[in-house]
This record gives sequence, C-alpha cells and structure tokens, in this order.
Amino acid sequence: MTPVVQAPAHPAATNKRANFSDGNREAHLRAFYAWLPRDLHTAPGIAWTDLCSRLLGYCVNTIGESPDKGPVAFAIGTAIGGLGQASLHQYVCRFYHLLCKIRKVCGIQHLSDLSNTAVWEEFAQKTEITLHRYHELRAYAALREKHVRFYVEHLAPPDRDRFSAYVLPALPPRFMERHGAEQVLVGQSQQRRKERSDILVPLYHILVALVQLRKQAAERMVLAYREACQRAEAGEDLPLRFSYEERLPTVNRTAQTVADVRIDGRSVTLTFQLWNRRSWTLAHRECFSTTTLRDAELREGSYRPEAEEYFLQFDGPPADLLWFGDLVEYRLLQQLNVHGPSDEAYQRRLAYAHKVGASQGFSCSRPSLLTPSREEGFWLTRVGFSVQSGELVFAPEQLYRGCLYGAALATIALTNGSRVNELLQVSLDRRKTRTETIIVTRDGKTEQRKTTLHLQHLLPKGARTDEERQYFLLSPHSVAFLGEILQLLLKEHGQVPVVHPPARGSKSEYLKPERYLFQWAAGADGQKGILDIKDTVILLRFLLHGLELYTTQGEPIKVTTHLLRHVTATMLREEAVPVEAIQWTLHHQPERHPSDRATLSAATEYYTRMPEEKRMQYLHRFHLSVEERETALEISMPDERMLQEMDEKLRAVFERWGTVNPTNFGYCGRTGLCPRGSYRALCIGCPYLVPDPIKLEEAQHWERLYRELADHLRAAGSSRDALQAEAQARDLRDLMAVMRLYQQAEAGRQFVPFYRSLPLSGKEGQLRS
Repeated sequence: MTPVVQAPAHPAATNKRANFSDGNREAHLRAFYAWLPRDLHTAPGIAWTDLCSRLLGYCVNTIGESPDKGPVAFAIGTAIGGLGQASLHQYVCRFYHLLCKIRKVCGIQHLSDLSNTAVWEEFAQKTEITLHRYHELRAYAALREKHVRFYVEHLAPPDRDRFSAYVLPALPPRFMERHGAEQVLVGQSQQRRKERSDILVPLYHILVALVQLRKQAAERMVLAYREACQRAEAGEDLPLRFSYEERLPTVNRTAQTVADVRIDGRSVTLTFQLWNRRSWTLAHRECFSTTTLRDAELREGSYRPEAEEYFLQFDGPPADLLWFGDLVEYRLLQQLNVHGPSDEAYQRRLAYAHKVGASQGFSCSRPSLLTPSREEGFWLTRVGFSVQSGELVFAPEQLYRGCLYGAALATIALTNGSRVNELLQVSLDRRKTRTETIIVTRDGKTEQRKTTLHLQHLLPKGARTDEERQYFLLSPHSVAFLGEILQLLLKEHGQVPVVHPPARGSKSEYLKPERYLFQWAAGADGQKGILDIKDTVILLRFLLHGLELYTTQGEPIKVTTHLLRHVTATMLREEAVPVEAIQWTLHHQPERHPSDRATLSAATEYYTRMPEEKRMQYLHRFHLSVEERETALEISMPDERMLQEMDEKLRAVFERWGTVNPTNFGYCGRTGLCPRGSYRALCIGCPYLVPDPIKLEEAQHWERLYRELADHLRAAGSSRDALQAEAQARDLRDLMAVMRLYQQAEAGRQFVPFYRSLPLSGKEGQLRS
C-alpha cells in the first residue's frame, strides 16, 4: 500500500465555483480537501494528491455537497493507482450519475437502501435498456466489487469499522447477467457502426479526394486574399474589390445508388470585397456611436494601425462561397451559447448549428484556428448588427488554417486508421524515416523502387510506457499537410513550441511535453496550445460540411475520427491487404484463446509472424493506390460542358482578333488584355488557359522542374519560395489532368476542340509530328 497522506487543516469550501484548469495545483488541492469528508483525509494507503485536477474539479464543482459525496469519494480513493486518470474520471462520472438516477427513479432516501434487492429490480424495470445504462452499471460493479472490496479486505479491523459507512452495497447476485444485456447492446452498437461504415466504404475515394480538393480551393482563396492585402498596403483604397474564377468540387445529389456518387465541378466567379475595421465602420456610420466613429477617424483605440485586421465580404449567393457559404450566412463560424439570447434570430442560428453537427458553432479551443482570435472574433461578433441580411463576412486566414489542420487530421485517419488520441500525439520529436525497396506495378509493368517511408512513433491504445510505442505509417499527402503545418508554426513562433499533451486525452498522464504538430497559439509555459479532442470533431465536420450521408433507416451520419478508422479498416480488407498487415496498421493486439495455446506455441507464432517491414510495404502500396484513384477522380472532374466553355472562349478570341495566341501549354482564351500583368509564369493557374494535350510532355517536364526547385529551395532554407514552387507544380498537375481528359474525349470522338481546325505553327507541327 502507498503511505498515508496526512492532510493539513484546510478552510471550508465556498459557494464560488473554482477554476480547475488554470494550473494552480495548490489551490485545486486546497479546494478538494475542503470538500473531502474529514474522515477520509487520513485514509490509509490513499494518495489523494495523485488525482488530476480535472477529477478534483469534478468532485468539487459537480458532486459538490451531494449526500452521495462520501461513498463516491471513498470509491475514487480506492481506485487511485489501479485505474488511469482518464479511465477513473469516466468511471466516476458514470458511477455518480447512476446513484443520482436511482435516487430519482426509486425514491430511496439513503444509499444503504441499495442492500435491498427489490430496489435494484425496481430500477431495472423502470429504466430503459440502453448502452448508457449498461456502462453505468458496469462502472458501479467495477468500483464496488474490485477496487472498494480489495481495499476494505486489506484494512485493519478498526479502520474497516471506521470506513464502513462509506462502503456501498454490492449488486445483487447475477444482476448484470439478468439485466445488463451486454451482448445485445454491444451487438446493436457494432451493427449501427457497421451500417455507417458500410455507407462510407464505397465513398472512400470520394472522401479522400474531396478533402484534397476543398483544401486546395480554400488555399486558392487565401492566396487571392493575400494578394489583395498587398495591394491595400501599397495604397489602394478599401473596400478593395477582386475576383477570380473557381471550379467548385461538389458531390452529385442525383445519384440513385452509392456507386453512382461522383465529384462534379461547377464553374463560378468568386467576387470579394476586402475590408478592415476602420473602413467597415466608416462605411456603416449609422450603426456606430459617435465615440466609435471618432476612434475610427483618428485611428485610436481598437482602430490603431497595429491592431487592424483585414477580412472579406463575399458578393454572391451563399451557395457559391465554396462549401461553407451557409455557415457564414448563419454566422456559425464563432462560439455560440446554447443559453444565449432568446430572440428569434439567435435561436434560428442555434437550430441550424445543431442540424449541421456543431451545436455550439464551428469554434475551436485554440484562437485563430478556423475562427478569429478572441479579440478579432469579439469585434466581428459585436459588429454583427451592422451586417445586413445576406451579407457574408468572414476571416479567411483563420479559416484556411482550420481547413489545413482538418485536412491533415482527415487524411491521416483515412489512410492509417489512427484514433483521435493517436492523431494528437503526432510530433516533430517522434518523426522517423526509413528507406525501403518496394514493388510497384503501373500500366502492367512491375518494378522495384526505393522510397522513403515517414513514420510516427506513438503510444497506441492500451500502451503506457515508451517501450510500448509503435510505428504509424503516414501517407504522402499526410506528410505534405504536416509539412505545411510545420512551416506555419515556424513562421508564427520561429520554432515548434514544446506543449503539454491534451489534458482531457486518455493518454495525457503517460505523455510528456513535446513539439506536437497539432497545436496553435501556444502559451509561453506550454500548458495551452495542443488541440482538444472536440476540436478534431469540429474541424472534420467543417471540412466535410454539406456531404449529406444517411443510413438505410434515414438517420444522418455524423463523421468522427473513429468512424473513419472503421472505414479505413474495411477498405484495407477490400483491397486484399493481409489481415496481419491490417492488424499492424490498426495496432490491434492479437487475441489469444485458451484453445490456441494447445495447438500453436508462442515460439511458432513468433517465427511465423509477418515482418514489420513487410507490413509497412503493404500499407504503403495501399497509400499509393489511394492517391492513384484520387487522381483519377480529379481527372474526371471537368465535364463536357467545361470543355465546351473553354472551346467557346477560344472561338471568341479568334472571331475578335482573327487569330489565337498559343502559350506553353495551350492557347489563351482571353479576348482582351492579359489579366495577370507581369506575373504570367507560363500562364500556370490562369483561368483563361485552354490546354492542348499535345503539350502534355512539356507540362510534365515543367512540373518536374518545379518539384526539384521546391526541394532545392527548402534545403536552402527558403521555405516561402519553396511553397510557391510547390504551388506551381500543383497547378501543373491539375492542368495535366485536364489534358488527359481532352485526350480521352478526342479519342472517343466525344469532343473535337475548335483549335484543331486552325493551321499549325512551326513548333506545334513539330510537337504533333
């Protein structure tokens, strides 16, 4: 047993709700001891100081002066050291909720009434059989039958008599067998989960591609925004209007079956106005006080030049604002309070937030991630009265940052099946690389190729020590997203800050402060910075917003990392990945049955086990196949209408000027002057470029050159220039995808472009010959 913890005299508890998340450990213990029954202060072998602050806060603020606090506190004390802090917190919540429910349902006055079997039978009859009730009963049984019983049995007789008032009665014999319904409830839960994963598995490649395409669309928007900011800082007046052409990736809603679902593209012109606080206030004078207008005119107070922040207003219908226009329309990109104003407009926003799976709004615990920081967000919220109905105002930098983090989380979960507590462990300190020779089959040809595998050395479920860490393989897309996050952190802090693991995570007590990558706006002491588990849900649901999925019973499917894990496991199996490799990917421990020991010795199992390198190779092949199918989906995005629109642009140029202007990769479809000014760069990324598949090899050549340039720049430390080169290479890959579609359309005689009827230049003739 652990030594007795002697508690000094503590002041009585106050009615004020204590803050147990401020890091003041001494104050937390002082408040807890004031709450704890004095008899338990010196309970032998119970180290109360080992309890985490979160559990101390639950006792003081939630249990409070409940008549059940003595038995609950005693049960907590007996389980210290036997359960992890996260598991103990979960058990105590369920344990206490069960006691409250029994008091309400059965009307008992004292917990000693639980020794009466009739009370338990009455509770079983009057409550519904649910998985929630089963977990509560199991928590009671575990704490009472295992931890409390073991502790009491090892007490000296005088102490056993002293603490007898805190010992709850045991469950009636075979009560869990008769009323727990474990097999039925667990089976139903697994069936519900399987129904959801079965719906998503055929959509697996759609999900992977949609994540990439939405992140790219948000990136193009933020690049256009940054260019507008530079123009404003150069002296152009606000509001500054700018626009660009975009092709919105959408999932077709006309599909009759899951197999018919595909990604469509819809061409729109996105038009924005760039504002800052001062220009917005002066343009809406009727909505602000004279004092505020004076501060804006004199650039004082919150309108100081160093405090100014740019934001965007979208001019167009919400349906055209990428995939999140309705969220901006309902002003859901902020924290909502379920107990907020009762006016009709606010309640309508709350109802819509609940409908889309974010009952408190799309807001993260970390400032400036998806939504503005508290200072910026407060201003945008406060001026909500000056935003008229239909005006769409939002902060693009923070939104793109949230898209990037969400894309990284979704891609990792979809390619290696990580649990949420494993995702948040991804760290610069746990990065490993390994060079392997793998066999790749493309176009019917098999070849060996050396490749670099990127791994994370993490604690899987059930592991507690560094010796139990296991490798998690990252896909190439995941590595690219994490690299971009790394660059953002370096730009913000000059280095990747060392931060503490998430306080609410099941692994928090076994992890140490590290350079975790899923962090933002870290404090100087590192206590805050890492994303919360709830943040991962918000970011995933934001990135996949608008993708309406339902079970066969018509129930909406809400995407979580755990659901994506099940989808990944099923997809691996359908791709004929060996079971042992899937087991390694998901970090499941092999089951051992008594009968196995008689037929398969431990040595035989050890020597016949698939090598770890082989498992990695299987998963890496799966990653490559996913990216190949994703590329195919991106190629299929442009449809016949898009080709026709490009052809019409070129025809308009010819009719106006009597000629068409060839470019490196096709023809210019602009009827007037070039809109790109001095930044033409081979016309890469220009919406007026009409690609010619004859120049596919030239596009491949330049794409390779830009990739090599990016590698050299990154090695030289020019990360910003490297990102620009990578963006050029990415745009060229998109262009090459359209070229391949042209080739397919012409080969099938579905489409003959206008420029085929024009005479060739000398260079074009050489290319075609």
